[in-house]
Amino acid sequence: MSKIRPLKPDDIGQIVALRRQAFAHSAVASDSELESYYRTLFFENPWCENRFPSLVYAEPGGQIRGFVGAIPRPMLLGAERLTAVVSTELMVAPECRGFAGPALLRRLFDGEQDLTFSDRSNSQAKALYESLGGTTAPWYSLYWAISLDGSRLS
Repeated sequence: MSKIRPLKPDDIGQIVALRRQAFAHSAVASDSELESYYRTLFFENPWCENRFPSLVYAEPGGQIRGFVGAIPRPMLLGAERLTAVVSTELMVAPECRGFAGPALLRRLFDGEQDLTFSDRSNSQAKALYESLGGTTAPWYSLYWAISLDGSRLS
């Protein structure tokens, strides 16, 4: 039976392979660069804390079939200190879609953080978040671009 567990540094190679399988495009060309990026993002960021782990959906043999990154961030609401978790890089192997993603997000949402939000998403992830009770903030979901030389952007 598959299980959800915290991401370990030794899992990074499998996360890179899963990303290559789950997403058609990547801004990072080499696997070694992507491994370095993930190691820094999920294990070496200044707010990294074991209470807010990134999660993997792993098969009994150890093969990782799903992943959601969790990056804790301290925040203030007035004078109250909060912990937010930025969820990122939700990815699931094609044969596990429909059950691994919802299970990963439910576990992430059940964490100790005060707030969970995503830095970006595709339409499938947005629909999944909303099906689990999340909401979209449309004005904060826009990407703005301006031409510095006055030419038209397409």
